[in-house]
Amino acid sequence: MLLPTTFLQWVKRLSRLLLRRLYSREETEEIRGISQATGIEMYLLVSFNVLLDLLMGCTSGAALTKLSTSEGEQCRMLHFRTLDWGMDELRKLLVCFEVVRGPDYTTVVATNVTYFGFVSVLTGVKRGLSVSLNFRPNHDRSSWLRNYRYYGSHLLVLLGFRRSISSMLRQYIMPSDESPQPPSLSSVWPTVMRTPSTAAYLVFCDGADAVVLEKGHRTAHVELHSSFIIATNSDHTTPCSSRENGDHGGHYGAALGTGVAVSVVNLIEDSNERKAFMQTHWDKKVRQARKVPSHPERIYSSARQDPLRRTRASRKRGGDSPTNIFQEGFLCRTTTPVRPQNPKSQLRWKKLSSGQRHSQLPMK
Repeated sequence: MLLPTTFLQWVKRLSRLLLRRLYSREETEEIRGISQATGIEMYLLVSFNVLLDLLMGCTSGAALTKLSTSEGEQCRMLHFRTLDWGMDELRKLLVCFEVVRGPDYTTVVATNVTYFGFVSVLTGVKRGLSVSLNFRPNHDRSSWLRNYRYYGSHLLVLLGFRRSISSMLRQYIMPSDESPQPPSLSSVWPTVMRTPSTAAYLVFCDGADAVVLEKGHRTAHVELHSSFIIATNSDHTTPCSSRENGDHGGHYGAALGTGVAVSVVNLIEDSNERKAFMQTHWDKKVRQARKVPSHPERIYSSARQDPLRRTRASRKRGGDSPTNIFQEGFLCRTTTPVRPQNPKSQLRWKKLSSGQRHSQLPMK
C-alpha cells in the first residue's frame, strides 16, 4: 500500500518532534554522538533502538560442554546464539563491542554482539553472566485491559518514558556504576520477570545453570536447566490457553528483515522445527557420550550429517525401495537372503539365516 507523499512528510515531522530520546540518559548521549558522527537523524536511531527486538527471529540456548571432575572443578555450559533469518542488510551492520572501564582501558569487562547504532544489549556476556533476547509473537490478550497495558507500554518505550527490554539487559551486562556486588543469575531473572516490558524470550546463563523466560508484559513462565536448554520463537512452557491468544496475522519484523511477508503461523512452525532439530542433535550427542545406543539393532554413522536433510522439506521415503531414511539421520539398507530351491540346501540355509534375516549397514 502506497501512502501519499504529504502524509509521509507529516509522519517525519511528528517523529522528529516526539522521538528525541531514550529512557536512559547515557544511551541517549551515545546515540546523539552517533547521529552527529554519521549524519543519521535522531528519530531514526531512536526507532531503531526501541523496535529492533521485533527482528530477532533467533535460536538461542545453553548446552553442557564440560562435566564436573572429582578435583572440584565445576561443570561448564556454553551459551549459544544464532540469527536464523536472511537479514543480509543487517549483517553489514553487525559489530562486537568490547567494554572497558577507565583508567584501565586494557581489561575487557563485557562484550556485546549487536548492530551498529544499537546501544542496548541483544547478546551480551560478562564474567558470571550472559544474556540473549529473542522475539516472542504471543502475549496475553485475555482482556481488553491487558491488551491496553501491553500496547500502552510499547508507546511509553517509543516516547522514552519507559526502559526497553534490551536496555534492561544492558543494566546487567554494562552497568553505569561499578557495583561491589555484581548481579547473580538467581537475582537477575526474578527481577526481569516482574518488570513491565514487551513479550520476549530471554536466556540467562552463569556457566553452571541456564534459565529461559517466556516473558509477557508483567509475568513470565520459567524453565531452568543445567544440561541443555533452548529457546526459539514459540512457547513451550506457557499454558495453551495463553498461547492461543497470540496474533495470527503478519509478522512485520520478519518482512522488514527478509523482504518477504511472513505470517505468525509460519514463524511458529519454523520455530518449532528449529527447536526439535536442536533437541534431536543434543539427544544424539548424549547417547554417543554415554555409549548407549537407543536402538541396538541399528548401527550409527559417526560422520557428520548434512543438517539440511533434516528440515521440514525432508520427508521419510517409503515404498519398496531397499533404502530408507530415518529421522535419526542414518541410512539403513535391508537385504533379505533368497531361499534356495534345492531341498538339500534347505538345512544349511536355515542354519545361516536363522535369527539373522536382515543386516544393517551404516550410511556412506
